[in-house]
Amino acid sequence: MIHVLQMTGRIPPAVALPNFAVQSVVFDDLGALGEQQALKCLIIDVDRDAPRRVIPLLIDLRAHAATRYASLILHADPDILEHIRDALDCGADDIVGTDISNPELTHRIQIHQDHLRTNAILRESSIIGLNAAVTDPLTGLYNRRYAQSHINLLLEDARSNGGSVTALMVDIDHFKFINDAHGHFVGDQVICSVARTLKSAIRASDLVARFGGEEFVVILPNISPKDANTLAQRLRRKVSEITTDATPIAITIRIGISRFDTAELFESDLENYDQLLKEADQALYHAKRAGRNCVAYYSH
Repeated sequence: MIHVLQMTGRIPPAVALPNFAVQSVVFDDLGALGEQQALKCLIIDVDRDAPRRVIPLLIDLRAHAATRYASLILHADPDILEHIRDALDCGADDIVGTDISNPELTHRIQIHQDHLRTNAILRESSIIGLNAAVTDPLTGLYNRRYAQSHINLLLEDARSNGGSVTALMVDIDHFKFINDAHGHFVGDQVICSVARTLKSAIRASDLVARFGGEEFVVILPNISPKDANTLAQRLRRKVSEITTDATPIAITIRIGISRFDTAELFESDLENYDQLLKEADQALYHAKRAGRNCVAYYSH
């Protein structure tokens, strides 16, 4: 479907395309596009009274969800083409005169449609690539790389504006036994179950990531030590309530907690995510020695 936009109400448009279905779109502002699905091609019919409105219109069309990726072709009287050449730098894909033949206009539209399909494939590929770079393919959680950069941003914000960052390092108890006794497929099911449980129990401002193997990290900005401990205990309890037919043994986790707080001077020398996570990992080791299925705080 090729849509023709009438900027000045010139009806019918001087556009006839036997090889395409053509639909006129007549409106004074972009409000009429609100109910439109994404358009593939929009021919903007410009007459001599409209050149000054072309640039603002193009900018608005490129910002609108329905026309952001559409082919935008300006269709104008030959004697005003020179006055709208700048439109090519502001979002227009092509400029044609009203004296253009139907075969040539059809050919140009087809070229732009081919480019549109290619660009859509490239955008989809780029999105997939970006997601793959920051997410764990098994659980769909953020991965270690993203978690580390996220912690650094939170630490910078805490230093600049005052605040705290708390890290919870989470490890599944006896996971090696689960893998050895029931196989890696069951182990993956357990990891995914724990991931879903952790994600469902945190605040909107928090982040949970798979750190590697059976380890997860939960990042809590601006939370008190008491509330962090309460959340950690809730996560531990919720995981212990997981039921699965894959393995008859109970699934439990241990959690190590570390904290950076600008109000606590003895932690002011913490440099980056690495130290915060190392401290959480040390606390995790203490939780393991304490018998697992428990929560331990890092202490200086």
